[in-house]
Amino acid sequence: MFFSKKEGLIFPESIEIRGIEYLVDVTFHKKRSSSVSIKTTTLHFRLSSYLSSKQAKDHFGSLLNSISKKIEKTNIVAFSFKEIVQDGQFEFAGNVFKIYFHEKRITKLVGDTFYVDKSLSLEQMEKKIEKLILKHYSSNLINYVQFVNDQTYRYPISGVVIKNVSSKWGHCTSRNEILINIKLLNTSKEILDYVIFHELSHVKFKNHSASFWGEVSRFCPNYKELRSLLKKDPPSLFKKIE
Repeated sequence: MFFSKKEGLIFPESIEIRGIEYLVDVTFHKKRSSSVSIKTTTLHFRLSSYLSSKQAKDHFGSLLNSISKKIEKTNIVAFSFKEIVQDGQFEFAGNVFKIYFHEKRITKLVGDTFYVDKSLSLEQMEKKIEKLILKHYSSNLINYVQFVNDQTYRYPISGVVIKNVSSKWGHCTSRNEILINIKLLNTSKEILDYVIFHELSHVKFKNHSASFWGEVSRFCPNYKELRSLLKKDPPSLFKKIE
């Protein structure tokens, strides 16, 4: 079982949703807000340390209900990174990559093969491979976002950042820096373009008003369809090869 920092609070070790067992990870942080995110088959709950024990329990229940509904509404085929390792291969950005274990204390990508230090834990392997994917693909994706902007809105963006995040597909900061989720390379070009158009439109409109959606539709008239497809079939970082 996972124990919180608050005395007497106990959270479940795992929860079954749609026949899939999800591990539960609960931590407290010094923020006023609480949140939940999903990574493969682990639910990460981040609860506010300012909450009382009862409030923390209530927040956990509310967040669990929210993430459960989200999972129920999507076509997510949940699998663990352990399955990827057992298969010895996965797909990313339309390419098939192999995983090869060696005795050397280094994890590297050579061609289409990830050479992985066999002494690492599954969590460490996942983080190492994720880091290599970001290193290998970020530059091209950054250039693509800038290209799309140059060919369409031509807004003065301050930069582009590529990350693997579980809470959003994209983001536009107050300084007009665009963030794009690396997972989008595991979906269609049309959906990737929609997210880029969406975030570029936030340079002009820092909201989701009718004017904002009008700006999105200038270059992405079928945004409603693409947004619905993304919600129903969200891409994962590691695409399992059936």
